[in-house]
Amino acid sequence: MKHIATFLIVVAVIVAITEARKSKCKGQGRTCQESIECCSKWCYVNGCATWTDGPNPCADFDCMDKKQTCVIKYRCITGGCRPVATCVDKH
Repeated sequence: MKHIATFLIVVAVIVAITEARKSKCKGQGRTCQESIECCSKWCYVNGCATWTDGPNPCADFDCMDKKQTCVIKYRCITGGCRPVATCVDKH
């Protein structure tokens, strides 16, 4: 019985470590899903009407022709994640 309990604890620790490595918010106890949202949905004259998590990721971030500025948004199940601006092809 004692060996079974030890085995179950070891398995639980291994599973927890594996899941922590997968998390994009590793070390913060968060599980995230990554999505890309175009800045045109969020920004208006370098200001975001609905953005509440930190500074505006669209401000002062210019893209070349045929590209548009977007933000990579991390939606955390618990807490918020900082967005990062990037460039993607225009559709």
